[in-house]
Amino acid sequence: ARFDERNENTIEYKSPKIGPGVIVTGALSLHEGTTPDNKQNKDKAYDISVAYKAGAVDLAAAYEHYEENRDKGQRDGIRLAGAYKIIPELNLGAFYQYTTLDNPGDAPLKQDAHVFGVAADYKLAPKTYIRGQVFHRNVDADDANATLIAAGIEQRFDNQFRVYGNLATVLNDKNSNLSPWAQGRSNVASGSTGDDVVGLSVGMRYDF
Repeated sequence: ARFDERNENTIEYKSPKIGPGVIVTGALSLHEGTTPDNKQNKDKAYDISVAYKAGAVDLAAAYEHYEENRDKGQRDGIRLAGAYKIIPELNLGAFYQYTTLDNPGDAPLKQDAHVFGVAADYKLAPKTYIRGQVFHRNVDADDANATLIAAGIEQRFDNQFRVYGNLATVLNDKNSNLSPWAQGRSNVASGSTGDDVVGLSVGMRYDF
């Protein structure tokens, strides 16, 4: 899984709210690039999710499947997420993901993997939020696990504009080279295999 991986040529349907707070979403990516599917080019992707939100509880489950000729190969993924607002200022969350590839190869990043995570979000002041996350990746390869630890602060000036700062580290096993800046950042430098890495990110965001 990569940062904000949106599939091309996608048709999506989102249901109206069902019962107390259930929404079902389904999506079909017809093909990659500009070449339609044919018998020799099986590159569709399928996604379905179920989300439930009521009061302080927020739950979601999702499944995705990529066909055999997709750019990064045939694969499946399952994700579960949940959050609970303990008090109005404090929100706790948890995440689980399992991904499996039909032809994984030898590289650690191409192996089946379990990811577990916990996170917290605290409203320190009316427009100031602090956040923390811990994610652990357990991969089906020798000495290739990794743990991400991140903390950040965000100042919201209004509903559209905010500034933020994040500090994160990845603790790599000897055959892992993950870094906290590999996705969603302009820094393209890769991590060093077996070394722990630290990254600092400062920026601003404007929602149009």
